[in-house]
Order: sequence, then C-alpha cells, then structure tokens
Amino acid sequence: MRKNRPNVPFSSGTTLLDEIGVGVVIVDEGGEVVVTNRVADDLITRRAGGAPLINKIFEHVENVLGRDGPPRTKELTVEAFDEAGNKTIVGYRLIRSNRLGTIISMHDVTETERFQAERRQLERLSEVGKACAMVAHEIGNPLAAIKATIQSIEHEAAEAGLGDSLHAVNREIDRLNNMLGQLLGFVRHRPPRRTKADLPTIVNRARGAAEGRLNNIHFSTRYGLLRPLWIDQDQLQQVLLNLFINAADAMPEGGELKVHAGIEDERMVLHVEDTGSGIPEELVDKVFDSFFTTKPTGTGLGLSICYRIVTDHGGSITIGGRSGNVSGTCVTITLPIMTGR
Repeated sequence: MRKNRPNVPFSSGTTLLDEIGVGVVIVDEGGEVVVTNRVADDLITRRAGGAPLINKIFEHVENVLGRDGPPRTKELTVEAFDEAGNKTIVGYRLIRSNRLGTIISMHDVTETERFQAERRQLERLSEVGKACAMVAHEIGNPLAAIKATIQSIEHEAAEAGLGDSLHAVNREIDRLNNMLGQLLGFVRHRPPRRTKADLPTIVNRARGAAEGRLNNIHFSTRYGLLRPLWIDQDQLQQVLLNLFINAADAMPEGGELKVHAGIEDERMVLHVEDTGSGIPEELVDKVFDSFFTTKPTGTGLGLSICYRIVTDHGGSITIGGRSGNVSGTCVTITLPIMTGR
C-alpha cells in the first residue's frame, strides 16, 4: 500500500477538502492513496509507536479492506508525536465507499480528551470527598480522646520511665491528625476568595513556609513579563507549598528547585522544576488521582487538592519531565490574568 501523497494535480474538489478542518485520506480499492488534504498531510507526518502515524492507521485500513465489515467504523484514537516531542491525540475513523474506496477521516482530539479526563477526575474527586468526610469523622473523635488521655498521664509515665514511649505515641497521633487535616481540607471544598495578587509575593510566602524542607536545595526564580492575578492567595500558596515539598522529597541529597513564570497567550504560565529522579511515564496520568502516591507515608491527596484549586481558578495543571532529556520533574500551571479590575 502506498503511504505517500501521490504527485497529481488537485481538482477543485480536492481544493475544497483543503478548506475543511478535518483530515481526509482516500484510498482506492487497489490500496493506493489517491487524495489527501492539508490537515491530513500535517497529522500523518507525526510518529506513533516509533513509526509514522500513517503506518499505524494503514494497519487498520488493511484489516478492514481484507474482510467484510460495517461501512463505517467507530472512531479510534492514537497518540502521535511531532519532531519536537509534543504529543497529539489523533482521532480517526474509516468509511467504506463502493465508489471511492476507503475514506479515512482524522482530526486532533487532544483538547477533547483532556476535557473528558478532567471531567472524570472531578467526578472521582466528588465521590472520594464523601468517603473522606465519613472517615475523618470516625477516626478524628477517637484520636482526640486518646491524645487527651495521654496528656493526662504524662507525668506518671515520665516517673515510670515511659516518657520516650509516650512521646513516640504522641508523634504518631500528630501524624494521623495531619493526615486527617488533609482529608478535611479535601472535603471542605470552598470556592476561591479572590483578591488582586502578585505572583512573586505568593512564591516567596510558599518558599518561606517550606524553608525547613529545602535544606541543601538551591532555590531560584526567573520572571518574564508579569501582570496581576485575581486569585485566592492562600489557596495558590497551598498549591506552591505542596509542589515545593514534593520537590524536596524527590531530592533527599539536595538539588535545584526552579520557579519561572511569564505571560503566554494572555495567561500566566508558571513552571516549577526540580532535579530529582522524575516520575515514570506510566504514572504521569495517575498523579492527580486521589490517594495515589509513590511515597511510603503519603496520603495521595496533595496533588489532588492542587488540581482542584487550580481548576477552580479557571486554570490548568500538568506534570511531566523536564525539557532537554534531563532528569527531574516539571509542573506547569496556567492561570487567567487579571482583567478589567
């Protein structure tokens, strides 16, 4: 099967195809490409599974051509990458025509897939929130009673040589209370209380709050053009604090933590990069799921809360590797800038 565009002059019909926003490839009964339009030309040059995207699609075409099946297939999706490594999700379907052969329609569904993934994430967060409220209540009351009892016997325990053991119990209770605090913070979802804010101020506050966790870590900032934000300052500080602590945990022997931000396409774009071990590619899609964690003692709620706060502000948050094939993680947050206030 020929996988390159034939060197034939375009008819007026083909010129019309170039004006539509959907990629079209027509394959005749002999398995040769007879028509492609501009959108298809752009998409099929991308690579999927280490080979040109068109090869992946043609495997499906050959299977369909070799059997009697429905005249129209359901839409399938495939991940493809351009030369710069940027991912695109391409949706395509096959339509069999007695007169034309096989028509392949394709289009970029990256944003649609992202929107659907975000919707599923928010639905999961809602259900998990209800469970968290119940768990926090059932555990919180007994913990408070245990802590009160321990405080009442501290003096006697010290005289009996059990002071250290009692302190260890207290530490574990405090750790559990901290986890419950995260659960309740997850459940007590409140809308942002927006005020005018400058990003560097919030970054500095978050850095100060995380200071004790940033030992042996070189912290740096770089800002391009900035404009005021209309946000809940406490909530954004909570997001950055969580990201800074995660970065510190990923660099136990020290490293670099970089924050850089600027305006792109009328939105504030903020990058938080570390030089830790990074996140395995197969786990990237799970990091914002509630209770998913790679830490031995983590709750798996920190990034879920970050995700909800950012989306509540009309922004987006993504996570991946750093550019340039170097180790580490880069979290990217986009937020709307302040207008008309």
